[in-house]
Amino acid sequence: MNKKILSLFLIVFITFSVFSNESVEFDKEHTERYACAFSSIMAQMNELNVTSFNYGKDVGKQCRFILKNSWDITNYEQLISQIDDLLAHGHNGTFLFLAGLIETNENMKPVEIISKECLTASEGTRLFYVYSIKDRLGPLAISAWDKARCISLLRWSISAGFITEEEALQRAEPIVESLINEYSTWDDFFAHYIAGRQFYGATDNSSSRLATDAVKYCKQVHKKIDFENLPLQGTASDTGLLKYDDTSLLYELSSEARRWYELQDLFDKYTEKNITKTTNKLTEIKKKHKEYADIPFVEYFDSVLLSDQKTGADIWRCSFIYDKLKKQLENIPPDRTLYKWVNMDFARIHLILNHPEKALDCIALLPAETANSGYFQMLKGVSYLYLIGTSPDFEVNTNYESNAYEALSNAELQEYPLSDSTLQWMREYERKRDNN
Repeated sequence: MNKKILSLFLIVFITFSVFSNESVEFDKEHTERYACAFSSIMAQMNELNVTSFNYGKDVGKQCRFILKNSWDITNYEQLISQIDDLLAHGHNGTFLFLAGLIETNENMKPVEIISKECLTASEGTRLFYVYSIKDRLGPLAISAWDKARCISLLRWSISAGFITEEEALQRAEPIVESLINEYSTWDDFFAHYIAGRQFYGATDNSSSRLATDAVKYCKQVHKKIDFENLPLQGTASDTGLLKYDDTSLLYELSSEARRWYELQDLFDKYTEKNITKTTNKLTEIKKKHKEYADIPFVEYFDSVLLSDQKTGADIWRCSFIYDKLKKQLENIPPDRTLYKWVNMDFARIHLILNHPEKALDCIALLPAETANSGYFQMLKGVSYLYLIGTSPDFEVNTNYESNAYEALSNAELQEYPLSDSTLQWMREYERKRDNN
């Protein structure tokens, strides 16, 4: 009996010790100090308290504004989804993807890679930046940027009322520990963070300005945070340690990068209202830079402009462009952005040409995750609408109807705007179905 009591005592003691050790593993003060340091530039930039993890309720309105307008976050679920995405992929994922393309095509210039790999305009612009700096950053690339932003999201969300301080600190802890173990100096961490900020700004040509501002904020937070008493435990990257205020890290567009950025900017600012001006400018760019003529993105841009002209001849010309693009895209993974854009847009163009079968062929080439979009479901539903009555087989036409209704209902559920005539057909279909 005494042995049983002794055994029971030992089990209780061991269990208590294990749980006690687990509870002391999380050092709130340690996590808070490092989390504030890693996200200090963003706090300083937004004129928030640099040294307190919880900004407080007084700035709740400001934090909700930042989260909604810069991140489209308005609740807890969206916050966690965004953090998960940043940690799983983020800008660092895109950086590594582009760096991988450069390595795979090591003897090619950026424009040649853009063409061969069927990159979009913004991907191409960022490729130029990666091309200029990847060898200096080493294997950590710009993960500091994504992880620091995760911590900033958590800090803003406490004040916004989306998460408790306790949970935010718990979620920040593994991010903090990974950064402590990845970097050996704060200079190196901030240099990689600023590189990420430049990558972010590459698509609107604000890289150098954002980096210069970040250096300024970095100097300011060094007066508020005792970084010397916050040791890091990482090892130097393959390329050695970087200094955050090293002006040689500032990104300036080369002449070739500037030419590509001009094209990207033209695409980004295009609307149907400035179609003539955009068409003329694109024609001018292609004449001036002959190497752009056969680049898949440029041809895709051409097709967008032609289809928006809304004249029969121009839309027919789009069909020939699609045939060419389809061949260029044959060896490109279906999750590549331009692959999805081309097949989605040409499904629309085939519908304009009253070729619903070809539209469905384009839709069938799209990856599964694209099917979740309301636009995709609308295109699919309208394609089946066009097919209703085209078959001599009653059952086939009935299947067209049910397929059209299912897809359009999914689009409606996702609040995708459908035409009045489409909505009217759906209501009539429902009445007919219910009466039967």
